[in-house]
Amino acid sequence: MIHERIVLPHGGKLTAYCPDNLTEIGDTRDWPAVLICPGGAYAMVSQREGEPIAMQMMARDVSAFVLEYDVAPARYPTQLLQAAEALAYIRENKERYHVDKVSVMGFSAGGHLAASLGTKWQEELLSKELCKPNELFRPDSLVLCYPVITAGAFTHAGSMENVTGSTDPKDWEAHSLENFVTEKTPKTFLWHTWADSAVPVENSLLFASALRRAGITTEMHIYPYGDHGLSLSTERVTFPEEYYSSMVPAVRNWIEMAARWIKEV
Repeated sequence: MIHERIVLPHGGKLTAYCPDNLTEIGDTRDWPAVLICPGGAYAMVSQREGEPIAMQMMARDVSAFVLEYDVAPARYPTQLLQAAEALAYIRENKERYHVDKVSVMGFSAGGHLAASLGTKWQEELLSKELCKPNELFRPDSLVLCYPVITAGAFTHAGSMENVTGSTDPKDWEAHSLENFVTEKTPKTFLWHTWADSAVPVENSLLFASALRRAGITTEMHIYPYGDHGLSLSTERVTFPEEYYSSMVPAVRNWIEMAARWIKEV
């Protein structure tokens, strides 16, 4: 196994969880990979949506990289630059890590970051600041888990305030990602819960509708129960005092479906 921590030139840290190839059966094969962006309202980077997710991806033959990006008081475009740089790093070192295609997965505000990269990877800002071709920044697919998407009526105000440094909704409009979906946006897998009280399901619905209009292949799952931030919805990622009150076993199959999606796109 290749397990290492990389400090990115423009800030942020990347942790690799990559099964090494087995010389016994051939050591030249490449595997799909996923760049994981945990949530935390752009105020923190949740541990519950980092290593535990990477472990489950690895168990399904998907190499994983967890991005610890800068949060408030760091503002946009810091996080987008770090996500783009992380994706480019993985691609530039694909032989070392035995990876081919690379998807980007994000949770909550990390879903906003992943979707930002998926809708803005072609912007001149990235190639100018990172001195690399934009094609390196395009995810092969997106996996968005109860993502923050919109800056409109169903937004998560805390995430918008933290990423922009402003409490004025007019300053959030450039981060309402349903308005930036085009035919260049990658194929997308989404899941959310209908009962999410922090980031309403409309965030995923708005993004899915925009993907539909742009003709982008999309898979979406909406579970009826469960509040925000479920992660794997297992004891491993649930606060001890909430073991039985907040876990929702029915959502646990999302990880299997997401791994299949990453392999097939």
